[in-house]
Amino acid sequence: MTPSFEYKTIVDLEDVKHLGSIVEQAFVTSAGESENFFKSIGLKNLRVICRNGLVAGGLATLPMGMWLGGQSVPMSKIS
Repeated sequence: MTPSFEYKTIVDLEDVKHLGSIVEQAFVTSAGESENFFKSIGLKNLRVICRNGLVAGGLATLPMGMWLGGQSVPMSKIS
């Protein structure tokens, strides 16, 4: 059976909780530290990938700008 992947924005607090657990394990932080990290980024900037309906990972997009030819060009940083 081929696994089913779904990419989405955060739609509920359970997604945030599961992504927080993954982030805390990956970066060896204390339980609950991811909550402050997510608040500083903004939940609207978080994305998750789910495998068979369960959060398997995620990323954050941070709005930024870059100067090209004397003009500010919008871009996003992916963390």
